[in-house]
Amino acid sequence: PSTVAYAFLPPAMKREVATVPGSVVPSATVPGSVAGRREVIRYATAEWRNARLVEFIRARRDRQCAVIVIVPHLSDLQETYDILRETFPAEAVNLCHGDLTPAKYRVAWRTMLSGQPGIVLGTRGAITAPIRNLGGIVILECDSRDLKQYDQNPRFDARTAALHRAEFASADLLLMARAPRTEEYALVGNGFTFSEEPVKDAPAVLVNSS
Repeated sequence: PSTVAYAFLPPAMKREVATVPGSVVPSATVPGSVAGRREVIRYATAEWRNARLVEFIRARRDRQCAVIVIVPHLSDLQETYDILRETFPAEAVNLCHGDLTPAKYRVAWRTMLSGQPGIVLGTRGAITAPIRNLGGIVILECDSRDLKQYDQNPRFDARTAALHRAEFASADLLLMARAPRTEEYALVGNGFTFSEEPVKDAPAVLVNSS
């Protein structure tokens, strides 16, 4: 798995792996580890989704664990970053995406290697972030086709990679969307639980059609 992850790293990070010992996170499962929590969540409002996201991250940071948060598009990063900054200090949130310059990517990579219980926020490539004390992974808008690579072969799907990485690290995994795919529903009962935002019944409205 480490070799496969290496194949998808940006060129600057491949050089970093070659020069910094231990830059690739070990892929073996810790002996005696316990499988993490797996959950598919369907939400209706952004406010409820954001509350669940912050709650999930806070619980793992309280255990001194790091969290990876994946969004499908670059345009989603700033909104999600602002949400996280309302609760967590700026230095705790590390951005990891393809638009970073090699220098900024290298700084982010070394920060993640430090072992601090931080938050990695990025697009699909962030699933390869070198987190040693990984406690949880969140895939936002898990129904998006942009979570799967389309511009090279072989192609990787961040959702599939997250499943395996969570298994290796015994980390928790949260898949969130307004309309999860059939693939997500198929996971429910197969190691995954399902929850959804309570939706209030709409008030009845009488219409005079005369």
